[in-house]
Amino acid sequence: MRPLRLTLSAFGPYAAETTLELEKLGKGGLYLVTGDTGAGKTTLFDAITYALYDHSSGGVREGAMLRSQYADSKTPTFVELEFEVKDARYTVRRNPEYPRPKARGEGFTTEKADATLTYADGRPPVTKARDVNAAVLDILGLDYNQFCQIAMIAQGQFTKLLNASTEERSRIFRKLFRTQRYAKLQDRLQEEASRLNQQRLAQNTQLDSLLAGLNGSSEVESFTSAENTDVSAVQFALQTVAIEAPAPAAEPEAAPVALTFWQKLLKLFGLYKG
Repeated sequence: MRPLRLTLSAFGPYAAETTLELEKLGKGGLYLVTGDTGAGKTTLFDAITYALYDHSSGGVREGAMLRSQYADSKTPTFVELEFEVKDARYTVRRNPEYPRPKARGEGFTTEKADATLTYADGRPPVTKARDVNAAVLDILGLDYNQFCQIAMIAQGQFTKLLNASTEERSRIFRKLFRTQRYAKLQDRLQEEASRLNQQRLAQNTQLDSLLAGLNGSSEVESFTSAENTDVSAVQFALQTVAIEAPAPAAEPEAAPVALTFWQKLLKLFGLYKG
């Protein structure tokens, strides 16, 4: 997000309408606001976060507290921010609830809090504070807390990001750099790896059970003598067995046992077509 123009009216110490042409600062991406104590530096941060999120940068001054005590009673209180995100321009205008002179007669009435988000491409504007908040969140991809920790850091606030938990920092940077799809891919790969591992363990269990039932048989000596019943090794051996199946035993009564053994092994690994 790049701020282009910021207008403050009767906001904080800015009694009259004041406009800052931030676009003139260029596209460097990093800006430093300096000045004497009380010069209004934090108010500029408050104005930006208030326009975007209806919150001050420090989370202390809210609503009516933001109206300037130095402003004329007829001067409206509002903040207007024009900003750019991915070459698209937006303008958000927001005002807090504050007392103003009545349009007719004497006395004061209450100006209700309001907000409007305008698109540069001609789309209908977004009105109502809640809808504007949701639209800004969708445009920026950061909520108020994340914005204050990353995009605009008031004095003393940077330590909050440094002291955040690893999970919180990961969540912030994932949103900032929009890497959610990679996280989803990682989760899917982990699920697939877990499924394949469970399948391997199940095949090992079935193989161990089958070999245990035929312990001492001459047909399995090549496996048991190697002391290796790993699925991958046995499957490799069975690929050869599938092509060159052993001849039946000499005794007729032994032939069905031997044939059943190889059929079971080949079927276990999907190599038996009978």
